[in-house]
Amino acid sequence: MAVKNLESILSLERKVGRLITEYSQARQRISQLEQELSRTQTTLHQANARIADLNSRLNNMRTAGSLAASAEQKEETRLRIDRMVKDIDRCIKLMSL
Repeated sequence: MAVKNLESILSLERKVGRLITEYSQARQRISQLEQELSRTQTTLHQANARIADLNSRLNNMRTAGSLAASAEQKEETRLRIDRMVKDIDRCIKLMSL
């Protein structure tokens, strides 16, 4: 009976030793994964910041483009208004005669 108990104890010690080894390996793997996650999150944050910067630049370029187009349109609009004012002035002169 003592031999069986001793064998059971030795078997249990081996199993516990294996569990401790597996636990240690699992903790190391978790640590590696946490470091990888941190690096990936940093990369993602940098990519999102870059995207935001590029979107801002794109919006600025669009705004600058629309302002340039608006400047041309403003000149055309000003010329049209000048012509309309002249037409209105002519009509007023004709009515006052």
